Amino acid sequence: MTNIKKLITQNLINIPGWRTNRHIVVFESDDWGSIRMPSIETYESLIKNGVQLGTYGYEKVDTIASPCDLELLFELCDSFRDINNNPLVITANSVVANPDFEKIRKTDYSRYYWEPITTTMERYYPNQSPFPLWKEGMERMVFYPQLHGREHVNVPMWLKSLQNNYPGARECFEKGVFSFLVDKGVDIRKKNTSAYYYLTKDELSIIKQSIIEAAQIFKDLFGFYSKSFIAPSYKWDKSIEETLQSVGVKYLQGMFLHVENGEKHYNYIGRKNIFGQLYLNRTAFWEYSQNPDFDWTSDCLKRMTVSFRWHKPVTISVHRLNFIGSLSERNRDENLKRFKTLITKIQKEWPDVEFLTSDQLGDLISR
Repeated sequence: MTNIKKLITQNLINIPGWRTNRHIVVFESDDWGSIRMPSIETYESLIKNGVQLGTYGYEKVDTIASPCDLELLFELCDSFRDINNNPLVITANSVVANPDFEKIRKTDYSRYYWEPITTTMERYYPNQSPFPLWKEGMERMVFYPQLHGREHVNVPMWLKSLQNNYPGARECFEKGVFSFLVDKGVDIRKKNTSAYYYLTKDELSIIKQSIIEAAQIFKDLFGFYSKSFIAPSYKWDKSIEETLQSVGVKYLQGMFLHVENGEKHYNYIGRKNIFGQLYLNRTAFWEYSQNPDFDWTSDCLKRMTVSFRWHKPVTISVHRLNFIGSLSERNRDENLKRFKTLITKIQKEWPDVEFLTSDQLGDLISR
């Protein structure tokens, strides 16, 4: 019964919205540029001290992508060509900054400071910053950044947890980590990676300013403004959309079901909001690092079959952690093999497949 219900749901979410006879596939990959876990030693130390870290494998394997991580991913993407002779391209949804722990510490957690991702990369990989490879990936059109926020942390919530010395907050801070779980009795948001989950007007004001800054930092880093956007942890509302519209964001990545202030919204592909922005929803998922025991490849292909049957493009969610080997080479190497298998099967089943970026899909729908 569960499988039947799942299949019905997959069909239902593909019925409304924009249609095409083309077999279009977009790979949306979140979290590029963001810190997570600096090292295995840090992870083991925090666990030993009883800190509640997040689930889904992020804290075990996710960190800033190394030059090796990027080179191997780009090589794989470049080995495939679609019907138009374009390589497989990853829409790399990126934050553009991370917390500046030293400056924050000097204020006794009373003020927030950030550093650009280029500074973070230089600290993580001295004399071998991965950022030039980001630019190379863009030139080869295998890696295409889009905006994911200024940083992947809820700044007001995080500072509050540090000031009030919530369990685990300062222990993580001293290790250069911001992601940990907070008891719901202390804060209903529970995790501070939901950067745009606000409770007060003051918090909203801080978040809006961070979006305005993020858009400009993105332009400074990459030479263009991001047309599309995905909110950290899928948490946002109309106030956030309005600010995004003011900085040029035309397309909103996300899921079909979006819960906003307790209300359910169904964002089918091509639906417009009150600001004229289009929703682009993810219909397939490939997340082995979150759950290695699940057959993501088979599930992804089944979901693609349903979407194409309804003449819809397919957007596949594949977070950065699937391609990271700095903390676990096995994580990266096994997933790259699996990813190669997925793409090979896609091209065998749909030889006329086209690889697009999120903003290219948005532009196509907007015509």
